[in-house]
Order: sequence, then C-alpha cells, then structure tokens
Amino acid sequence: MRIEPRKRVRGESINDKIDSIDRHLDNLYKRAGKYVVGALPPVPVFDYVTAPELETGVVLRRLFPGPGMISKGAMFIEEYLDKGEATITVEVFGPLGGSNVKLPTRQQMITVTPNLPVDAGFRLVVSIDPPGLVKGVWTSFLLEVGWRQCKTEKFLLEELAKLQEQNDEGV
Repeated sequence: MRIEPRKRVRGESINDKIDSIDRHLDNLYKRAGKYVVGALPPVPVFDYVTAPELETGVVLRRLFPGPGMISKGAMFIEEYLDKGEATITVEVFGPLGGSNVKLPTRQQMITVTPNLPVDAGFRLVVSIDPPGLVKGVWTSFLLEVGWRQCKTEKFLLEELAKLQEQNDEGV
C-alpha cells in the first residue's frame, strides 16, 4: 500500500493555488524571528613591557570601569636572563579586599583560565619576581563585559536590511 504525500498547495484554479501559496508564506513569515541578536566578543586587555618595573616587578596594571569576567589570560616571556625560576603573581583588588595567585615557572608561554568576576573599580596587577630575571614580557587577558553594560539596539529585519543596503551604497 502506497501512501501519497499530502498536497500543500490546494485549489482547483491557478488563482486558488496562488492564494494557497500566499497563506503558506504568511504562516512561515509569522513563525520567522523578527529581530536580530548580536553577540559581543570579549575585549582584549593587553600590554608589552621590555622589562618589569625594577622595584615592584609589575608588568601590567589595569582598572576595570564596569562589571565583567576575566575569562582567559596569557603571558609570553621573550627571554630569561638567568637560570632561576620566576614567580608570576596575578592580583585583583576590589573595594572589599583582593586575591592573588602565584605561579612559579620557567616556561616561555603561560596560559590561564581564571574565570574571575570583576566589577567597577577592581584593579588587576600582574608582576614577576625577581624583576631582573626576565626581559620582554607580553601579557593579555580577555574581558567578557557584563551584558548590562552593553549598548543594545533592536532592529526589525526590514530595518536591518535597509541599514545593510545603505552600507553597501556607501551612504
């Protein structure tokens, strides 16, 4: 026994069939999303120093203006000047105190995933001890900005298409 597929286009005349197709298109349009959602990529927080500060060993200082999360970090040390081991200290200070992590290492490339929440006024300080042990330090972190601080705009799909056309025309 063979089952015939259900006919989606109904009607006897061409006009009835076109009306049927129009109804199907209207139903599809109603189900389609009417807004576009954009994603905000993490913001890189980075720096390079030829050498750590002699007194403190600091290689990076940053102040955060709003809430977010430090999701990933990396450090690249171009050159170790001696055979010793360096201790990298990552400190975050907030209004109620702070925390720190010490990483003893001799590696050239170090990556971390702290997933550390920060808020307005929090300070990030990265230092190396002993300061005279290394030369050429690259430091970077990814800051995921809190969604409440993001600028949001809603566009209907039609408005977005118009903006795209204007952009394509160079207006």
